[in-house]
Amino acid sequence: MTLADQLLPAVRSSLTVDGKLVAFPWEYVAYGLIVNNDILKEHDLEMPDTPEEFLACCEKLKADGMETPMAANRWWLECFVLTQGFADFYQSDDTDQLIADLNDGTTKMSEYMRPGFEFLKTCIDNGYINAEQALEYEAFMERDAFLGGESAFMVSFTGAVTGEGRKLNNYDFDLHVTGLPTDNGQVALVNATGMIVPADDAHLDDTKRAISALGSAESVRRYCERGGNFPSRSDVTTTMESKPAVADFVDDIDAGRTVSSTNPSINMELWGNTCEVVRDLLGGQSVDECMDTIDQLQADANAAAK
Repeated sequence: MTLADQLLPAVRSSLTVDGKLVAFPWEYVAYGLIVNNDILKEHDLEMPDTPEEFLACCEKLKADGMETPMAANRWWLECFVLTQGFADFYQSDDTDQLIADLNDGTTKMSEYMRPGFEFLKTCIDNGYINAEQALEYEAFMERDAFLGGESAFMVSFTGAVTGEGRKLNNYDFDLHVTGLPTDNGQVALVNATGMIVPADDAHLDDTKRAISALGSAESVRRYCERGGNFPSRSDVTTTMESKPAVADFVDDIDAGRTVSSTNPSINMELWGNTCEVVRDLLGGQSVDECMDTIDQLQADANAAAK
């Protein structure tokens, strides 16, 4: 049985174009909401499942004196946008048609993006996120505020908590990784990582053998144990998946409550473009201006694909 035969269905579908697997992944990175549950319990709050519940938590924390409930950097706020916009998309029985409608312009990308941008604008306007600071911060520059109890929430991936020597390992409170809040409850944002090899590579046979070795069950297990991310193979499990901090998050993923951060079948690249336009929002642009940019990016990508 090959590596391709063992891939988890969600991983395979996110890397398939026109029925062909276009990359060879050995892990998938899952982004979620990182929560200081001790702070929530101190303020008589529970884990938020929906955007409204998240906003209510932030409002209570602000009212109780917390300056910035959500610690943020300029890279990962798009996780809120993509999960809120595409939670229904990936649960649909007709996702292929929804993709076709995006690729021919029948549906504007802003129809999916607007709810998440409006959510972030509310967070900015109400002071739940420090937009000026987030615009300047690189990944994990917000970590100290979160670990120091200055904020109750941040966004990151499981490996930052569970990987060996990673950025969020050193904490002394009840930390939980949960799905990001959507109208459908908590949803994880996932992204497969691995290798793409050109079909005309001069050393294709050697490369195939190397990929086969790297993609073996034992190699994938060791790689994911070290990094703290999820194995791409259905026949591999890791000790990370049983850690209390990520137990509920693993349940979300196992139940299929996921959104892919990228989709090679959609003409417009999602992860990077959404990140760039979220920065525009942090810099002061309106939601409408951001949606105009999103729709133009979609139109340009569709035109280039013809």
